[in-house]
Order: sequence, then structure tokens, then C-alpha cells
Amino acid sequence: METLQSYNSVEYTQHYIEIPRMFYSDAAEALFDRCLGCDVFLLEDGRQYIIEKAYRRYTGYGTQDTVFEYAMCFDCFVSLQEAMSEESMNRVRSYFDRHVDLFDRRKILLAKDQVRVDDWMDRCLVKGTPIAELEEYQIFGHCDGKDLLFTLFPYAIGSEAIDEISLLLSNKTLGEIDGFMDDHFGFPPELRKLLIEKKMFVV
Repeated sequence: METLQSYNSVEYTQHYIEIPRMFYSDAAEALFDRCLGCDVFLLEDGRQYIIEKAYRRYTGYGTQDTVFEYAMCFDCFVSLQEAMSEESMNRVRSYFDRHVDLFDRRKILLAKDQVRVDDWMDRCLVKGTPIAELEEYQIFGHCDGKDLLFTLFPYAIGSEAIDEISLLLSNKTLGEIDGFMDDHFGFPPELRKLLIEKKMFVV
């Protein structure tokens, strides 16, 4: 699994589209415009950032809730990655190396001239389960200003893979993530158990 520093280059940012609705803030019903970490304005050309959104779907009701969502500038996101323990980062990279080749995936999709976001997001990146069949999942996008980039993102990950990844994280890293969520989201007590079990994770 590669970090953002590995592919933040012209080669990997030349394919893009206008940010689609799925990567808008559900709370604001608009584009994310501020970094959660430093509050820098995101919607100017050349400002790269990551969007992460987590969903819980209620089968039988045809509805879903946004559990959390945020946008974070490249610099803050890299800092968050670097706060992870080396042990955790090595375990997570090894996990992705065993299950998916993101560079090969990108090459295959772009060879088919597929810069339609649905073609990149229709199933769990790791398990291959269709997103429509998942009760819980997270989506990730790499953006520049008002554009969604087709780098190693975008992709979606289902709860089975997220659970497996969470088990790989060290106590230090889990503490960093808990602290991040408490500082920035202020979740009510009824969501704390869910969020301890279903972590945001730093790709």
C-alpha cells in the first residue's frame, strides 16, 4: 500500500472530472470547502486534499446514514499518516499488497478510458463485494480544487475489510485515531462503540 507521497505527481493527476455528488458533504449538501485539520480553503486549483465518508445502510428501509465525513488537505493528511506507528503502517501496507494492486487497477481502468466514478466505486476495493450489498462502507477520493482526480483513488471499502485492517493497528495508532475523532467530530455517546469498532483509517 502506497502513501500519498508516492504518487502525487503529474503522471497521476492528469485524469480528472468535476467532483461528483457522492463526494459532496452530505451535511452541507455542497462541496467540502475547508480542511478539517487546518481550515485552509480547498476549492482553489492546485490545492490537493482527501475526502473520506463512512456510511451505514439500513436494509429493508432503502435508506442510509452518513456516519462521518471530512475533507483534509494533503499536508494535514500526510501528517496524520505519519502519526501512525511504523508497525501499523507496515502491517497495513502488507495487507493491501496481499489483496490488491492499486497501480494495476488504475492502469486497467484507464486503459478502458474509464473516468466514470461509478466504474471505480461499484465494489469493495479489497473483497470485491458490490457496494449495493454492503450495510457499512467507506469511500475515499483524492481531489484538486473542484476536481476529483483518478490517481490510486477513488475507491470504496466495505466493513469486512475495514474490520480486518482495524485489527492490524497498534494501540498507539488506535489512540491517535480516537483522539482525532474526538477532537474533530464530537460524536455522541451512542456512536462511540460503533466508531471504536469501525475506525476511520488513514490510507
